[in-house]
Amino acid sequence: MRLGDLNGDGNKELLLARPGPTGYLSSLTAVNLDGEVLWQRGTADVPEPDLGPELPVQIHDLDGDGSREVIYLQGKTVFILHGRNGRYAAGYSPELSFVPSSLAFADVRNVGRRNCPVLSDGTGHVAVFDERFRLLWERKVENGCLPLIRDLNGDGLDDVVMGFVAFDHEGRTMFNVGEYIKDKCEGVAVSTFRTGERQVKCLVFAAGDWGQLYVDFQGHVLKQNIQGHVAFLSAGDFDLERPGLEIVSSNQWGSEGEVHVCDETGKVFSRFVARSGPHRCQPVNWKGDGEEFFLSAADSVSGGLLDVLGQQAVAFPDDGHPVRSYQVLDLTGDARDEILVWDASQIRIYTQSDNPRMGKTYDPERPDLFNYSTSRMVSSLPGW
Repeated sequence: MRLGDLNGDGNKELLLARPGPTGYLSSLTAVNLDGEVLWQRGTADVPEPDLGPELPVQIHDLDGDGSREVIYLQGKTVFILHGRNGRYAAGYSPELSFVPSSLAFADVRNVGRRNCPVLSDGTGHVAVFDERFRLLWERKVENGCLPLIRDLNGDGLDDVVMGFVAFDHEGRTMFNVGEYIKDKCEGVAVSTFRTGERQVKCLVFAAGDWGQLYVDFQGHVLKQNIQGHVAFLSAGDFDLERPGLEIVSSNQWGSEGEVHVCDETGKVFSRFVARSGPHRCQPVNWKGDGEEFFLSAADSVSGGLLDVLGQQAVAFPDDGHPVRSYQVLDLTGDARDEILVWDASQIRIYTQSDNPRMGKTYDPERPDLFNYSTSRMVSSLPGW
């Protein structure tokens, strides 16, 4: 599922992407928040796919004309549709040495908007293009992950972090912290790290059996936490009584608890076994007061929103809702998050009983919707 304002009405619409048996997209269906189908392209009546594959599809105003397009790939071929009606707008056959499984966008040409597609296979290859999908540069790394788009060196241009390697806007290697790490990079998030009175911006890598790795924007390793096999992590303000941001990580094996919570110095202050098992640690701005929960799972028995001690703060109702997939974002405009849950047959959206919230409301900085991925690590940085 992708979300964005497809028809220019100021509201977010849903784009349902369904893979076929070959892994290519079988159909795209645009739906508004009232459940009305706006348009459909392809065949949706294929067997329900298994969870897992990342799909190279996004909603973005690629050409900067004020209207959003749907951009997706079938193999190595790019298709661009008008977001309003799903009609064909353009197509490209970019120069590629791999088959992409993810699509994101960066500003590597100083145009003031993220109009350069970044394609990746999520394991080692990454390539950056101009908005007409002409190749700017391509690189290959060991132990890759989904790319992180961020200006690390302060030059106003986006850099690309692929696995443990950071590349500048021209594809030059800025640093490689994975030269001696012999495990896959599961992903990377942006956070802050405190040493004494000094706070620095940093990257936090989910480094598998190598645990959790804190690295500053110049590539200096600040701290390593061995926590078993770290598969997911997120950064956010999960505890208002502690300064700075916390990191919540989920481990698949080899640790005392499946979930660890670290303060801004990288010290573990909470560990527990979640009833739902390992999960994505998705930050949720539910209260709007500056402190976030995280989502463990969508079911009404073992899921819900958890606090830093692993206690269930908000439970899902026992109403037969889907539990297979979920996504978190603000849909109503009051800055707090709604929670979407869905499976192949239905979608439900949950919000707060006091929506909309009046007054000053916490509005954290999250990755752009047009760079969304179900497999990404999430950074939820302070904002009001």
